[in-house]
Amino acid sequence: MMVHTFGAYFGIGFARVISPKASFGNPHQAQGYVSDAFSMIGTLFLWMFWPSFNGALADGAVQERVITNTVLAMTGSCMSAFIFSRMLRGTRKFEMEDIQNATLAGGVAVGTAADMIPNPGIAILVGFFGGLLSTIGYVYISGALEKAGLHDTCGVNNLHGMPGLLAGTIGSICAAAISTGDERFSMVSTDVMFPALNSTAGCESVSFLPCRSPGQQGGVQFLALILSLLWALAGGFLTGLILKKVDPPKKLFQDEYFETPEDYDEMARIL
Repeated sequence: MMVHTFGAYFGIGFARVISPKASFGNPHQAQGYVSDAFSMIGTLFLWMFWPSFNGALADGAVQERVITNTVLAMTGSCMSAFIFSRMLRGTRKFEMEDIQNATLAGGVAVGTAADMIPNPGIAILVGFFGGLLSTIGYVYISGALEKAGLHDTCGVNNLHGMPGLLAGTIGSICAAAISTGDERFSMVSTDVMFPALNSTAGCESVSFLPCRSPGQQGGVQFLALILSLLWALAGGFLTGLILKKVDPPKKLFQDEYFETPEDYDEMARIL
């Protein structure tokens, strides 16, 4: 929740301040066949390794549940990405930008609750809605943000921002619904994840607040999501104001700031 939501909206707050007018509609940022092919390679690698990213801090049977739920959720986001990319685009064809990104949104959407979701159908449904949100973002919201003066070059709002908000919401619901007496949650280490729960032994000694009910814990989780969003936007906006004082590059989306091979121009012409 914190990784995706904070990172995405910090960048969006920053971009709102520092986006130069020349970046909008810049021809050097246009998609191409070669760039799309390379991007799909990245998508495949991310799809393969996202389950291990979500499950890195878990262990034992909980790690197996995290990995399984992540794979199921990303399967759901793949389904919705292909379905709604074709439905929402006027061409009635698949758009590569949607396929490269929205297919991964399930991994974001399920991340907060991957160890708490006890039902594979729920994991698929969470991923499905994550892919739907992401596709809607690329089809409709990215253009609206550009009209508002915000240049989201990689669509972080669509892949990390909105699915991250969904993940935080799902995590809050799971925290509120968790019950130590329910066998479906028997693998969840509530004493580690939610030490302030009133069902946890010694909760008063590990929390500066009174012991919470599951419903209160869910509310605290949701409040953490809102605070993360507000701090990210404010921090990004402030950082943009500071760095705007620094003279930015005059040329955008150019390779002259990098070392390139001697035959670079010929290679670029061929590609």
